[in-house]
Amino acid sequence: MILIAAFFVLGAVIGGQINHAIYRFAFFSNPPFSPWMKPHPEAGQRSIVDYIPIIGWCFLNREEKIHGSLFWLRPLLIELVFGAVVAWLYYFHVETAGFVPAFADIPNQSETTWCWFIAHVVLLTFLTIATFVDFDEFMIPDQATIPGVLFCLTFAAFYPVVGLPDINELKMTEPMTFASPDAPPVVWYGTAGLVSAIACLWFWCFALIPKVCTFRKGMAKFLPLMLASIFQTSRKRKGTIEIAPRRMYWGTPVLFVIAILGAIAMILFWFLLATGPQKISLLTSVFGMAFGMSMIWSIRIIGRMALGKEAMGFGDVTLMAMIGAYVGWQACLPVLALSALVALIVSVPMAIIKSENTLPYGPYLSIGTVMVIFGWHSVWAGWLKNVFSLFGPHTIFLVLVIMTIPMFVLLVITRFVKERLIGIS
Repeated sequence: MILIAAFFVLGAVIGGQINHAIYRFAFFSNPPFSPWMKPHPEAGQRSIVDYIPIIGWCFLNREEKIHGSLFWLRPLLIELVFGAVVAWLYYFHVETAGFVPAFADIPNQSETTWCWFIAHVVLLTFLTIATFVDFDEFMIPDQATIPGVLFCLTFAAFYPVVGLPDINELKMTEPMTFASPDAPPVVWYGTAGLVSAIACLWFWCFALIPKVCTFRKGMAKFLPLMLASIFQTSRKRKGTIEIAPRRMYWGTPVLFVIAILGAIAMILFWFLLATGPQKISLLTSVFGMAFGMSMIWSIRIIGRMALGKEAMGFGDVTLMAMIGAYVGWQACLPVLALSALVALIVSVPMAIIKSENTLPYGPYLSIGTVMVIFGWHSVWAGWLKNVFSLFGPHTIFLVLVIMTIPMFVLLVITRFVKERLIGIS
């Protein structure tokens, strides 16, 4: 009980930093709710008690006249619930090894269960930040997803057991790989695997850099326009209207550095440090990242073409990259299905009651991820593993590509019904 209480306190402290990140990473507003931020000029000096998780918010309710009624309730609940979640995760993973069925053996049980515990605490931290920022501002900050992806890739590289578990015929727990339920081909242990890992990392970095990709000015202008939009070069002529000077997005140089140093780190890791299982674990993580991102990105592109407007924000793309980096590409499929189901259940009543036509999708991706992770054995052993064994990964991937065609047609029909028959824009 003492350890559970200690982890509850740890979770509440993490929850306090989650609240700080939610308000700190806000794009459209930056309310000084968190005691870790500079207080509002009318709030007065804050005391040490205000910094104590959970309890501090009970004292900060004195600022209701400044920030609004019950502004302190949500952050208090976030810290309280996250403290309970961390305590439960410790009990679930470390004390009872409840992540896999009781009949399965866990090699190096202590190390494995602690890896699951740490990974899930960190992943839930980033998911919580992304969820509430998306609720507030319909955007997902890169400050949450970029560190999340880097953490998942690094942790997976050094601790292969951190991924979702599979149970083989001998009732032995082993980590999922990108080839599951089959064994990874030998070719991926060599240079082909390293090149693929670096390519996925560069694809992710390039995708996150804000840029303009258009052929409206012709093929010859495509590359110059894209580079100009990335580096935000200064204007050659001044107009009659004063315009703020162009500035490069803060994340662009960061992503360039990540791409270069990440490639060097992967090469050194691959040839000097990595064992066979570590190489496969890294590949599983980068493939999951690339697949998860591409899956949501394709839906975004198809939705844009069919509906004539944004179907999903790019923040959902970056969030799914982080999710895929942990769960692997196979689990991305049920994550997307469950998130769509939860979003449908929520959006239909909202559309009827409030005439709400848009909703942030990041929270539902987070909910779907949590449902898949903690119900993974039922999902994988119950049906998904049999589907992969029956049809094979290549066939399933081909079906996913072909399914984009009826998805496009369905979205076009939906747009026609809403705009022409119902009159909703």
